[in-house]
Amino acid sequence: MLPYPVLDVIPVVKSLPAVVIGAIVIALTGCSSGSPSPAISYAPPVNDSTPVAPGPVASLGPLTLGNFPSTVNGNLAKAICTSWAGLRHEYVQKITVDTAYQMNGWFSSADWSKIQNDSMALGNDQAYSNLETALGVGMTGEDASAASAAALDKACEAAD
Repeated sequence: MLPYPVLDVIPVVKSLPAVVIGAIVIALTGCSSGSPSPAISYAPPVNDSTPVAPGPVASLGPLTLGNFPSTVNGNLAKAICTSWAGLRHEYVQKITVDTAYQMNGWFSSADWSKIQNDSMALGNDQAYSNLETALGVGMTGEDASAASAAALDKACEAAD
């Protein structure tokens, strides 16, 4: 018989991380069977310490900006793509080593402020929906990837 009611323990157990619960189960299994407990391996949570795009990422080819019209929004879109052209190689390097959290920190830095300001000023111009979509995905730490970089390149090359 346990020294405490089992029902009183359930809320506490539910609040523990799955890794801790697993370790407890393994430890208790080892204790009850009389055999030594198996080794416990721990995999860090993906969102805290795993690079956004683990493994090698293809390098980007040259980027040629499309012909943006000489309108207010055309100039904003061109400015976004010009800024992207300066950051794209660092972006590809960072997604192989930085976590989503680190990427989000970088997207909040001065390096990206011009892109963010120009994007806000661009608004929801349908002529640049591909660029806006690519930016929305590409500037999210959890979604930053080589595919996101390629989508931004494509939108800048097509001037859309």
